[in-house]
Formats: sequence, structure tokens, C-alpha cells
Amino acid sequence: MEKSFDIAIPVYRPDEKFDLLVKRILKQNVLPKKLILMNTECEECTAAVLSERVDGIVNAVGEHSVEVEVIPVEKEEFDHGGTRHLATCHSESDYLLFMTQDAVPCNRKLTEELLNAFEETEETV
Repeated sequence: MEKSFDIAIPVYRPDEKFDLLVKRILKQNVLPKKLILMNTECEECTAAVLSERVDGIVNAVGEHSVEVEVIPVEKEEFDHGGTRHLATCHSESDYLLFMTQDAVPCNRKLTEELLNAFEETEETV
């Protein structure tokens, strides 16, 4: 049985590396159901600005079935654990992969390999 998964990424002042990250996520062999972006609000990058930026990346990559949700987080309310916990409230998948905005996959197998590890663990239990 195939398990669903989402990817959650805290985002603050995204740069070109973030754009590359999103592109490579959308080109994975196994796609997430949803990409949850926890956007720490700043003047240059509100949730609306980030949504527009990601929409541009999504359109450039082409066809896919990944839902993108941008969740605004006030800078004063951001903390590493609490922000990630908030992301879990926006996921209904079997698994949730947490990434950082500068962790760019080097190939198309990142999500596939991570999910395979869970299948192997379940088979041995």
C-alpha cells in the first residue's frame, strides 16, 4: 500500500536556492501530496508574495499534482519547534517530511528513498 506524505518547510527571505529546492521537489520520482510552506512574514516576502513566487515556479516546471499551501507566521511567533508543530496541523498525510529552505535534493530519488526506508521498517516489525 502506498503511503501519502507532505513536505513542510519553514521559509524566511527565500533566495534562488529556495527556488531550486521547490523545482527539485516538483521533479521527484515520488511526489508529495502537499507542500506546506511556513512563511515567516517580512516586508519583502509576505504570504501573498511567496504564493505568487511559488506559483511561478510551479508553472515553469509544468504538470504535477502537488498542492501548495503557504501559511503566514509572524516573525515574533516563529520558533523552530512551534512552527513545525503548526505545519503538522495542516497535514493529513501518513508521513510529513520536514526540510529547510536550503536543503536542495541532489537527484530525483530523495522522497522515494525516504519512503522506502519506512516500508522496509514496517516489513520487519
